[in-house]
Amino acid sequence: ETASRPGRDKVTLADVNLLGLERANPDFIGRTLGLQPGDAVDSRQIAQRVNAVFALSDFERVAYTLSGDPGQSALDVHLLEKSWGPHIVRFDLGLHVGTDEDTAFTIGADYLQTWVNDRGGELAGSFRLGRTSGLEASLYQPLDAAHRWFVEPGLLAQRSLQDLFDDGDAVTTYRFSSAWGYLDAGRVFGRRTELRAGVRSGAQSATREIGSPDLPEISSEGYGGLALRDTFDSRDRDVLWQRGMVARMAYFRSEEALGAEAPYDRLEGTATVVLPLDRNVGYLRVSGGSSFDTALPLYDTFSLGGPVSMPGLAIGELRGTSYWSAQASYLWRIADISYIFGQSIFAGLKFTAADMSGRIDGVGDSPIYSGAFVLAGRTPLGPLSLSLAGTSSSEWQLVLGLGRPIEEGTINDFGW
Repeated sequence: ETASRPGRDKVTLADVNLLGLERANPDFIGRTLGLQPGDAVDSRQIAQRVNAVFALSDFERVAYTLSGDPGQSALDVHLLEKSWGPHIVRFDLGLHVGTDEDTAFTIGADYLQTWVNDRGGELAGSFRLGRTSGLEASLYQPLDAAHRWFVEPGLLAQRSLQDLFDDGDAVTTYRFSSAWGYLDAGRVFGRRTELRAGVRSGAQSATREIGSPDLPEISSEGYGGLALRDTFDSRDRDVLWQRGMVARMAYFRSEEALGAEAPYDRLEGTATVVLPLDRNVGYLRVSGGSSFDTALPLYDTFSLGGPVSMPGLAIGELRGTSYWSAQASYLWRIADISYIFGQSIFAGLKFTAADMSGRIDGVGDSPIYSGAFVLAGRTPLGPLSLSLAGTSSSEWQLVLGLGRPIEEGTINDFGW
């Protein structure tokens, strides 16, 4: 929580003191506060800057007091760091149950250690078990006191079971496995935008679990290249947000000099805007990807299918070398569970159009359209969704999702 002393008259700050810091870097907190001796401010301006400090998520409580001469006062900012830090562990699970035996689950745990050094380094780790299982560890290290520039080395290893389709029919199941290290460097712009570039190097494989022995396999091959990612996120929450937008871009250039089997390019992007309409909400989203006519390995092809990327199709039903997708949805708020925690139930409609080119099944189909009835909400058990969707290709899916959304292998995945 934050607290402040009421009053509208401007005062000139004689001094600014940060009280109660134990782990957080005072230079970083001071830069975030953005107030210095000699500044002329009123209580509204002070409250805005104090709220910016509270928004860093390092503190249980942030309050301020003014003391001394009414016209030239000392500002004391009282900071209570979170008692449950700096070691934070979070567990979650997700369940996806659909028609055509399209069922998946995930169980996960995330670890975060904040302020591992006075520059604000963060040690992060994650574990996933389910349709996609894996481990990841990284060290996010700011390089300057304002936390604008950073580097992040990390390691990732995972495997996932993926169904491959031939003109809508599941014909085989593959195990995609990967293990690689990365080193990124980047810059943060405010609290909404992050741009990073880096290198990747490791190995990938795609082995057949079920299906004809005539189907191709990639037992193991080198994987490496240059990566570029950009993210803009002004949403007020991750699920069923009601203000802001999110835009993402990811580019990867496979390079033999970094261990890759063959060179190729892969660019994918998405943008979603919200249309707040009183108590209801609408979303508009466009997504697309291209390989620029280079040959993508099976494990790095684009995919569409699932309640997020293409309702009415099974997860990963369409795979190819380039695609576009557009989606519009409108949700009516039908029930409030908890105003304090922002938990509500929505019902509405979702319409999607998409086209996948260079499909691995060789089908050169026209764009596919889908319409879906959606029941979704934020509940005490986590995100809940129920979708009944049909497509122009005469397919339909009834899908129930609970908890962490299951990965669909697209840039719109929850954990991207």
